[in-house]
Amino acid sequence: MAKTTRQSMADATRDNLVRVAHELFSRQGFSKTSLDTIADKAQVSKGAVYHHFKNKQQVYSACFEHQAQQVAQYIGQVPQTDDAWQDALNQCQAFLNFVVIEGKTSMPLQDVISILGYESWLKLDTRHTMGIIVNTVERLQTAKLVKPYPAPLLAQTLYGLLVSSAMSLSISKPNKKTFQQQKMLVQDMLSGIRVS
Repeated sequence: MAKTTRQSMADATRDNLVRVAHELFSRQGFSKTSLDTIADKAQVSKGAVYHHFKNKQQVYSACFEHQAQQVAQYIGQVPQTDDAWQDALNQCQAFLNFVVIEGKTSMPLQDVISILGYESWLKLDTRHTMGIIVNTVERLQTAKLVKPYPAPLLAQTLYGLLVSSAMSLSISKPNKKTFQQQKMLVQDMLSGIRVS
């Protein structure tokens, strides 16, 4: 069914609010960004903000979900080859690349988890990034490249490793050397689950 003009305009307004709010939250943080500022920068009334979102935390949640979608798209662009192991390493590298390249225009994970709470953050992030990680783990297991750990445990652990690495990189303001060290650390840790 085709969207009505009214629905298309409402969607465009919501998308603009999320885009503007994401930029503000990324630059200023949650506490220094008000709904008034978001409305002003998005050139809409505060009532338009409340039409789409119940409160500032809900705006923040939508902004993070947008960011999680971007991460998933970025990782999803890694070409799939016949080498499942190298593809997995390339996807991990893409995740870390996103953190470094987009870090200045992204909401820090530490802040997101603190503001949304661990469960809400995990639910949102799992909807996007985790699907890619699960597929990667399944490919590795099908190819018998990793030790026979349960797939959910392996996917959660890999996910945790990447999230922890991302948080570490965002805190340390990485230079080329620390970024390379973090990538090598992830690769070395993954090598520990590889079948010899």
